[in-house]
Amino acid sequence: MKYFEIIIKTKKYLKSIIFGSLAIFTVSMISYFVSQNLYMSDAIFEVRETSNQNQSPVNLRNIASIANVGGLLGEPNSSDFGKVMEKIESRDIAEKIFQNDEVLTFLLAAKGFDLKKKQVIYDQDIFDTKSNSFVNKFASKNTAELYELGYKKYLKALSVSENQNGFINIRVSSMSPIFSKELIELVKDLINLDLSEIRKKELENSLKYLDSIIENSKDISIRNSLINEQLNIQKDLMTLNIRKDYVLTYIDSPNTPVVKYSPRLLFHILASIIISILYLMVVLIFFED
Repeated sequence: MKYFEIIIKTKKYLKSIIFGSLAIFTVSMISYFVSQNLYMSDAIFEVRETSNQNQSPVNLRNIASIANVGGLLGEPNSSDFGKVMEKIESRDIAEKIFQNDEVLTFLLAAKGFDLKKKQVIYDQDIFDTKSNSFVNKFASKNTAELYELGYKKYLKALSVSENQNGFINIRVSSMSPIFSKELIELVKDLINLDLSEIRKKELENSLKYLDSIIENSKDISIRNSLINEQLNIQKDLMTLNIRKDYVLTYIDSPNTPVVKYSPRLLFHILASIIISILYLMVVLIFFED
């Protein structure tokens, strides 16, 4: 199509082009204003070493293997980073989070947030704030079903990644800036509590089993080596008991966002311009003279 033909055809369909472009822009702006505001909070975490690094001599592992306790002793900090990454998005942690009823209710029933009053606005067709209970089809769902729905919402709100420095980034986006921040804090506390309890049981079981091995061992060198290992385990237990943030600790704590993350006005404007250009091309190419 030649240049002057484009101009002629544009003039011919000018009203349609203008009307179509205005319609596209109007729809885009309506979409922007009716979309729920989302606020993102983010934090950076370091995975701390959780085992004592002053281990017994190398041949202790061989001794422990002979004594059939190698599996109990474990390796220091062998996969804490991987455990944390897996735990954050696990159903296990999500279900523990949902034991706080306000979190599950927010994920399933929130439809807005009043910034002035700092109050969550709930969908009354899902959750009745007067009776403080789920209603309609949600009322017939059991706890497992509600948790499964909540888990999907949890994963949608949560974003976890590893940055180039080896730290963990956790981001939460929701309709409430307060909820976004508090969910990150709750995840951190539960990860630390959960992994510390698991590790504490492992260490206590190791101590008990080592006691039985030491009592039955007649070899002085093996007894001394295992006693040294007990001391290392006791140091780990002491560290576990005094650390508030057992494994996951802040490098940069979560903020309470004051600027909405989504929707973005610029995105809607650019989208309407691009769609308008595509519409113009369709008119010029496919409309007959």
